[in-house]
Parts: sequence; C-alpha cells; structure tokens
Amino acid sequence: MRGQDAVPLPVGEFYIYNLIGCEVVTVENRLLGKVNSVLRGGIANDVLVIGEGKHELLLPMVRDVVRDIDIVARRIVVSPTPGLLPGESEEA
Repeated sequence: MRGQDAVPLPVGEFYIYNLIGCEVVTVENRLLGKVNSVLRGGIANDVLVIGEGKHELLLPMVRDVVRDIDIVARRIVVSPTPGLLPGESEEA
C-alpha cells in the first residue's frame, strides 16, 4: 500500500516507506547520510537507521532530536543530543 492507496495519516505522522532514502542533516547542515530503515519502537519511540555497517547511526525519533521532516524534499533535519554522533563528546 503506497501513494494513492495509502490511508491519510494525521499531520506529523509518516509511513516508513516515505522516510527510507531521505537525506538526514543536522540543524547546522552537516550531512549524516540517508535513512536505511526504521526500527519500530513498540512502546518506546521509533529509531531512524542512517547509513550502513560500521557507519550506521541510530537516532531516536523524538521531538528533541527530529526537528523537521520534509517528505517532498526527501530531507530530515535533526538536532542530536551532545555525544550522540560519532566523534563527539558529551561536553561538546
């Protein structure tokens, strides 16, 4: 079920297939990669899987982290908490 056959979702909700392949950038415009998959959280939040293999990055889909999702532009803007990105310390 994709596109015109999909049931309309409330504002701020997206089908997983809409997120796959979206470019993910920080609010500072640092490219993190593309969404490879989404881990379903069940009781907790879902998690964006960005990239693959050793370069895989997991970002929780919570309002404090995911700032904007533009499906038309295929772009997700995030503001990860300090220490969440590789190479960053929590004091950064």
